[in-house]
Amino acid sequence: MQNFLRNSLRRAQRVLFRGMIGRPYPERFQRFWLRLIASSTLGASGMMSQRGTWGVPGLWVRHRDGDDRRVMLYLHGGGYTLGSPQTHRSLASHLAKIAQCGVLLPEYRLAPEHPYPAALDDAVSAYR
Repeated sequence: MQNFLRNSLRRAQRVLFRGMIGRPYPERFQRFWLRLIASSTLGASGMMSQRGTWGVPGLWVRHRDGDDRRVMLYLHGGGYTLGSPQTHRSLASHLAKIAQCGVLLPEYRLAPEHPYPAALDDAVSAYR
């Protein structure tokens, strides 16, 4: 039963996401819609998160059994116009748990408010 519910939720999210993202809706609405969908996702158990600044503001996600020497820099999708550490925190928590590492999600500047190369500069700064 739990697998059925999980798969149904994933299908519903996929339909809701694809139906509203990438269409001629304003970025502000698409960002709101993505935050709404992301709020329904569950993170992995045993996760800790911390906001801070590592070159740029961001979110550091770790599993309680993770190896602090191993890190992953996760640049969320969205074509540098959508997404944030908050919308991808659940996915990052699962990555951290599976890979047994910490995951850094930088909060890079998004277009069109911050045109190219702002997001690229922030990503490189977070990497360094």
